[in-house]
Amino acid sequence: MNTPRPTWDEMSHADRAGHIRRQLATITKALPYLVDVVGSGGRTSSSGYGSRLPLNLPAFSLRAEIDRDLVFWAGSIRREHPDHPTPLGGDLIGYIRRHAFWAAEWTYGRRLAYELEDLAQDARNLAWPRSDQMSLGACPNTIGADGEAVVCGAPIRVREDKPGEIRCPGCGLTDTIDGWLARIVPDASKPLTAEQLVPLLRRRLGVTVAPSTIRQWKRRGEIVAIGVDEQGRDLFDRHHAFLVVTRRDGRREA
Repeated sequence: MNTPRPTWDEMSHADRAGHIRRQLATITKALPYLVDVVGSGGRTSSSGYGSRLPLNLPAFSLRAEIDRDLVFWAGSIRREHPDHPTPLGGDLIGYIRRHAFWAAEWTYGRRLAYELEDLAQDARNLAWPRSDQMSLGACPNTIGADGEAVVCGAPIRVREDKPGEIRCPGCGLTDTIDGWLARIVPDASKPLTAEQLVPLLRRRLGVTVAPSTIRQWKRRGEIVAIGVDEQGRDLFDRHHAFLVVTRRDGRREA
């Protein structure tokens, strides 16, 4: 029987600090894989060893998100401790790690920990990819003869590096990401999880983000969750997500 993981409020001061440091350690370990072009298991791609620009757009996007967040949090901590030395050589991770024990009781410590946890999870998935990376939902295809028909219900998963034809492992139905999203969420007004929004934003707007990025939009008040699914995951309005992307692109161009 699995013991439920304690919440932030249930953790001791030391456990909170340790949690922050563990997320930073995971990010540190994964960063080289988000800079060099690598394949599964850390092997470099055919572009050559030591390439400094990822061909993998999700890795490139996540690395940029990690860099932005580290700058934000290191700067926030620095404002709370103006007498402390600035990060040496731009070592933002080390700077945040040194303040982890203090951050465990900081007003914004919970938000810092949750954002680092999301980034660490996405970094882990990209650095050491599993065979299936993203769940789009359950297959809604009806199988069986009349009177005995049942909904397939098998999980539909897609890898970021193989977004083409996706085959259901249950009934064998094959479709594209757009096709599966239309089948799983046929009502265009129905909300989507962060994981479902990722391929939709990429296909419709050409924007590559990680699920953690969308969850951070929520914590920063840029997007509002309008419900949860049966697994307790936040649900978002796709059109609101499109608007957030448009606004963020507009700010970058200004």
